[in-house]
Amino acid sequence: EVRFDLIAQYLYEFTWNEFCDWYLELAKCRLNHAETSNEEQNSTRVTLLTVLETLLRLMHPIIPFITEEIWQTVAPLLKKGDQATTHQPVTIMLQPYPSADTLTPNSSAEDDIEWLKKVVSALRNVRGEMGISPAKKMALMCQAPVKEDHERLQRHKHFIQTLAKVEHIDFVEDHSTLPACATAVVDNMELHIPLAGVINKEQEITRLNKEMQKLHLEMEKCEKKLNNPNYVDKAPKDVVEKEKQRLHDTQLTLEKLQAHHSRIEAL
Repeated sequence: EVRFDLIAQYLYEFTWNEFCDWYLELAKCRLNHAETSNEEQNSTRVTLLTVLETLLRLMHPIIPFITEEIWQTVAPLLKKGDQATTHQPVTIMLQPYPSADTLTPNSSAEDDIEWLKKVVSALRNVRGEMGISPAKKMALMCQAPVKEDHERLQRHKHFIQTLAKVEHIDFVEDHSTLPACATAVVDNMELHIPLAGVINKEQEITRLNKEMQKLHLEMEKCEKKLNNPNYVDKAPKDVVEKEKQRLHDTQLTLEKLQAHHSRIEAL
């Protein structure tokens, strides 16, 4: 049995959510960055075209006409279909269907990108919830107690500044040096956006109340499970430990947001 519906859904989600939403935007950052070398730019272009050409071959059985039309433009850029003769026209229909790659995934790179996506998404969410204009650049003050997060911020600074419209990134050691800020928490890291000239007090308090309410509900769910002897005794130990860790992390995040709430109310 061939489930075309599942194939179509998977290809749609990858193309839209991974390739277009993220890789294409990240690639534009690199291609438009003055410090990117010619070699890096060429590598980025080849990767973009290779993934697109492969996606077109994957999707061809489902949407044949549009994939053929686009492939006719993309293939020559990668020198695909050069073997065609007058008896065998250049067409995506005669290209091999993609097979699974045997390369070992780069888990370090994947972790880095997932971290970057969380940071950019958190900053975009704050911007959207606070009604900050997409065209307005923000300052960003980071508390990154974990060395790896600090290094990632330095390494991916250009991507964060471009994708989240951040003007500059500063590092702070403790809350005492912070002005009034909108705050997002990503794992162990706090992202503070100074509020001066960008939002009003009432909007930020409303946003924080909503976030804290979600965290309270999450804590209640975790506590209900952990207070149930049947769950603690019968569930696998690693599952129980994961639930305890989730409760601990949620409590820490809630405490940070409560402290920020107090600072905003004091304005």
